[in-house]
Amino acid sequence: MVLLGLELDELSMNPLAIPRVKKIIRGATLKESKALLKKVMTLSSAIEIRAWVEKTMQERSRKNFQTTNIKADQHHVNPVRPERMDER
Repeated sequence: MVLLGLELDELSMNPLAIPRVKKIIRGATLKESKALLKKVMTLSSAIEIRAWVEKTMQERSRKNFQTTNIKADQHHVNPVRPERMDER
């Protein structure tokens, strides 16, 4: 919803995420998205922003958004790449 608040009209994502993201976008209004953006712009860290967005999304719909446990000191997540058959 933060990206919607920025009025982005194109997103790139893993194809498996598309149905879930579509459902979230269809249930969101520009007014809600801009309010969320305004709030997160007042926060001072990525951890605070993530927590606020997760809280907001959980309040909107527990079915559409599942949180993940990320350590507070973790700044990024490295993608897990499947092992290629010829590397075994």
